[in-house]
Amino acid sequence: MKKITIFLSLFLFAIAANAQQYTIKAELTGFEEHTKFYLKDNTTDQNIDSAILVNGKFTLKGKISSVKAFWLYTSTKEALYFTNLLMGADEVSIKADAKDFPWYVKIKGSSKSGCSKYLSSRH
Repeated sequence: MKKITIFLSLFLFAIAANAQQYTIKAELTGFEEHTKFYLKDNTTDQNIDSAILVNGKFTLKGKISSVKAFWLYTSTKEALYFTNLLMGADEVSIKADAKDFPWYVKIKGSSKSGCSKYLSSRH
């Protein structure tokens, strides 16, 4: 029984150590104060995080174990605003105005998103 407990502890530790942190820092204009933004995992179609825009800024932080595709989005009475993110354990900064969504959002810090933006622009 003791060996099983040790094995399970090591297994859970390995899984936890494999998950690394992402950070998304956004500076956005053209949205009302206190607009809520969501980070949606495109694989599971689930919102995994959210933040409220305060003074034109918000930060999202969480754990991620591999590179994934995400949607950063919000919905207002007027429209759905979104952009695609392809990222792993990165620190990403986003700068945009509401009119920049979805294709002209400035994303820095994730080389994976840069590749994704390039491929999307080729449509």
